[in-house]
Amino acid sequence: MKNMDLKECAEIYFRHKDIFKKEIKDIIFSERGFIIKRKVKDVEIEEVVIILDSSGIEVKDLLEKKYWLVLESTSESINFVIDNWDKMANLPNVRILFIDLKKDLKVLITPNIHSKIFENVEKSITSLLNPPKK
Repeated sequence: MKNMDLKECAEIYFRHKDIFKKEIKDIIFSERGFIIKRKVKDVEIEEVVIILDSSGIEVKDLLEKKYWLVLESTSESINFVIDNWDKMANLPNVRILFIDLKKDLKVLITPNIHSKIFENVEKSITSLLNPPKK
């Protein structure tokens, strides 16, 4: 059930981001996520959205298409990203969307870009996902 909630939240996120551009032509659901079919300037693009749980994914599988990894904002998920950071940082087509269902907090990380600005990956990701309380 947790993944279903995460999947619904991710779908809403992507549809909301597309409100003005209207590039999404279709979303095809699967057991582990969905595929977003977009049309951008007469070019059809497929983006694969994978909802990750504690079983993770083999990072070597993320080489060909544009991938979005959606994870619930938990210590297990953070550790998975930190443990695989060096591999993902070399893949320009990978985006990571952390979602905290309780706080309605969404944090997008692009390892290829963020690897150039994060001095300490663990501290940087942890601080993004745990903003200071007001």
